[in-house]
Amino acid sequence: MFKRPSVILTLIAAALLLSACGQSGSSGGLRANLDPTNLGFEVDNSGEITVIANNIDFVNPAGAPEALVTGYRVEYYADDGEPLITHQESDLHSRHQAVIVPAGFHCGDGESQSCDLGERVAARMQSEPKSFILLPATVALHILENDLTRVAATVTFEATQGGRAVEWQQPVTVTYPVGD
Repeated sequence: MFKRPSVILTLIAAALLLSACGQSGSSGGLRANLDPTNLGFEVDNSGEITVIANNIDFVNPAGAPEALVTGYRVEYYADDGEPLITHQESDLHSRHQAVIVPAGFHCGDGESQSCDLGERVAARMQSEPKSFILLPATVALHILENDLTRVAATVTFEATQGGRAVEWQQPVTVTYPVGD
């Protein structure tokens, strides 16, 4: 007679725990590879600023469901941890991305993802590389005007994976000139 309420309470607790897992949260194991690994810009002899694009491929861990990277935002920081510049232009933000990151498996042939469950082999998978501009000219100009060579930044990527929203942060460095 007392077993039924404890079973019901256990089922309710399990349902609450599972529903909490579906909410926006950690990266789901996703990460981004940037090339070059830092953000940067160059200035030519006439003073014209050229922001260097980063090629990014996104990596899904073995066994993870397919993901869709939907956006990112970048924040820049001074040495003391305060935002580098406070006006709106300092945050580069895009929610208009659609980068597919394949599910973390391949089929027995090693090339496709169209096979039965029993034929799947768990494997780390990555997206096709895509070019991103992660540094607005206003930040590059601020770096130049303040005679800086290195600035900290954080890129927060947003995605959906297995039907849930995920995000993760990756610290990066902004350098002038790029590569230093």
